[in-house]
Amino acid sequence: MHCIIILNPGLPAPDPKTVRPVKTAGIVSIVPKTEVIAGYVNNKGQSISDHNKKSMSYKTGKSKSLEDITIKDFLKYPIWIWALDEEEEEGQDETWQKPVTDTSNVTEEIYAPSIGLKVRDTNFYGSAEYDNETGQLSAISLWGEDGWMMPGDLKDMQFPLHLIAMPAINGVKDVEFIWKDVNSDIAVRG
Repeated sequence: MHCIIILNPGLPAPDPKTVRPVKTAGIVSIVPKTEVIAGYVNNKGQSISDHNKKSMSYKTGKSKSLEDITIKDFLKYPIWIWALDEEEEEGQDETWQKPVTDTSNVTEEIYAPSIGLKVRDTNFYGSAEYDNETGQLSAISLWGEDGWMMPGDLKDMQFPLHLIAMPAINGVKDVEFIWKDVNSDIAVRG
């Protein structure tokens, strides 16, 4: 099991007495209770869910838990968003996502989506969260024979990896990101 502490650099570090664990596809994220929105807020402290609710002009499909989303799902629908508007439904929580079904183009209105990726010159595919403001990827995972592989599982891969976005980003196809180091969970535009 991996443990990731998600801190927003613009906010003070959380008091250990005021955090709660959030289990996300085998990862436990420890985040401040007052700032938890599926473990994600942007650098202005705005929740992803608030942004998606305000500007959702795209269509979405049936939600799935992160544990049930496979690379086949990303090959069919390369853009997924947090299903935070459904977390009150029975059996769902803040770890569920839903596919964007009517476009393969990430625009600014699709805030903090998970996108499908192809590793250049390999047969590997993966996913990562795309940050609209910085143009970077984070929370990078690759798909292996036994399911999703986190950075700690990739020690034998030769870095840097060149990740090609499966959806277009703001109308640009085949956007390339460079993941320089397995110890970093950030990939920047190439």
